[in-house]
Amino acid sequence: MSFALFSPIVNPVDGNAVIKKKIAGVYYTMASVKLFAGQYDRNQAPTLLPQDQWMSIKTRVFNQGTDSVCVQLYLNDLSGTGWRLVLEAVDSGQYGGAPILSSGFAGIRTDFMDVDFDRYVAADLAP
Repeated sequence: MSFALFSPIVNPVDGNAVIKKKIAGVYYTMASVKLFAGQYDRNQAPTLLPQDQWMSIKTRVFNQGTDSVCVQLYLNDLSGTGWRLVLEAVDSGQYGGAPILSSGFAGIRTDFMDVDFDRYVAADLAP
């Protein structure tokens, strides 16, 4: 049995946000953007994320017609500016196979650092 999922990630090492699609154990990068300035250095700058500061991320995933799906990643750094769209990708089948058009499992993945999750919710927002 193989599973498919979308995996939005904010990477503390290089300061990038990335949207990936995983099918049968293989990750396909759909989009990425540099969010936090600086150059990673293992000793001098081992993380580019702000430290000791809460940040929130949310993802919207929705079908666009019958042949593609859109994945949006939003960030709220709690500075008072609210939610902002930082990355978007559309899958029409170019990332490892057919787009994921039906409901399935949801989860969170984090790399490289300890994090706390507060109020994790997966909800169907369809009318």
